[in-house]
Amino acid sequence: MVKSPDGVSARRTGVASDEITGWTVTPNFRTAFVNIQHPGNGGPARTNFPARFDGRTIPRDCTLIITKKDRGIIGSQERNGDFACKARDANI
Repeated sequence: MVKSPDGVSARRTGVASDEITGWTVTPNFRTAFVNIQHPGNGGPARTNFPARFDGRTIPRDCTLIITKKDRGIIGSQERNGDFACKARDANI
């Protein structure tokens, strides 16, 4: 994901046959949330997202929580450009 030159949009791509929804950020722009819905259309032969691929586990919807490792502003070039991303099961 990258911040656009106008600072408004971001490129979003996901796993096979999913739908990326609900992109939002906190007021300080240090945490972003994005939802992944129906990855692989529920077919474990296509993906096991968010689990590691094994061809058996049914893929699940989830919410990604995105922060920079240095806790800087997302989309900025502050100190460290690396991202930390944690998938949380949206069905809990």
